[in-house]
Amino acid sequence: MDDCTNISDQRCCISPRLVMLKMADVQRYATAIWDLQNSLLTTLFPMLIVVLVFASWVMFRFAMHPVNQLKRTIEQFGADNLSNNTLVAPASLVEFQSFVDVFNSLCQRLITSLSQSQRFAGCLA
Repeated sequence: MDDCTNISDQRCCISPRLVMLKMADVQRYATAIWDLQNSLLTTLFPMLIVVLVFASWVMFRFAMHPVNQLKRTIEQFGADNLSNNTLVAPASLVEFQSFVDVFNSLCQRLITSLSQSQRFAGCLA
């Protein structure tokens, strides 16, 4: 006995490897899949872009925090308090240690230059 039946003048065999669908059903499923893909692309893609931009902004802020700390410290330096201030890099900022050393050296040269110009101006007066 075979698993074949006659359905509206067509022989239909039931097989574990073969599934027969109407063409209208296949087109309906394909249309539903395309609609789902389009709706996902129009909603999730912009949301993904927004999330990526926000995550990038947070990471940038986190990465720039030590640089902003150094900037705020340097902004407090002035001609009147230059000899009292020394820039110190936090221990977590090993990468900035050479910059801090160069900046402190520059400040020392500037202090020396200012004192020499003050002595020279005093001698002229």
